[in-house]
Amino acid sequence: MLMAVDTNHTSAAIGMRLRAERKQQKISLRELARRIGSDPNIVSRLETGKRKMSVEWLSTLSDALGLRAAELLEPVSPEERVLVKAGACCNIWKQDCWYGPDQRYAIKVPPDSRYPGSERFAVEALCQAMNKRHPAGALVICVPLDAAAGGVEIGKRYLIESRRVREGVQESELTLKTLIIDNNKKLRLASESTEPDHQTTLPMFGSDDREVHAIASVIGTLQPE
Repeated sequence: MLMAVDTNHTSAAIGMRLRAERKQQKISLRELARRIGSDPNIVSRLETGKRKMSVEWLSTLSDALGLRAAELLEPVSPEERVLVKAGACCNIWKQDCWYGPDQRYAIKVPPDSRYPGSERFAVEALCQAMNKRHPAGALVICVPLDAAAGGVEIGKRYLIESRRVREGVQESELTLKTLIIDNNKKLRLASESTEPDHQTTLPMFGSDDREVHAIASVIGTLQPE
């Protein structure tokens, strides 16, 4: 049964929920408009509350998103803030990969109850080394490794810090990798990239020229517009 759009569910409030759900599903305005046989400008006006959200629009949009109409009447979850603390880029070695206090900035993210008491943070994906998962420009949400119950797991993504000494100077590199088992049954850290230069893997426990440490678990991504 279709719920009526009453005064407790304003067009603006429903539009906010619509936009949040669309972005959660990584659907563009153009794609949603195509699904309902309409124009992206109309979808945009519905999301901003500039066009009235009728019962017909509610039904059509919820069907296009694979939802019940009532789900678009639920309020948007409150947002929380996390700090962007570093940039991750393969083959960029620095004495300190972490941003200083004046370089860090806060972003809004949906609440996440999976890691109570753990401080989430974000890193910027600065290259194409993980572009199948995190395109350049994405903000990757992480929690410290000890916050994820069960330790490291095959198939999961991690923020990796590598360290080496070159010409007497200690350098570090931050990258995003997926833990895999190779054909020799050894643990490796893989880049999921379309770029040939970024398709090599690292031994999980480092090598002669570098130490390798998994320091955080990847739990989400904010994609660039």
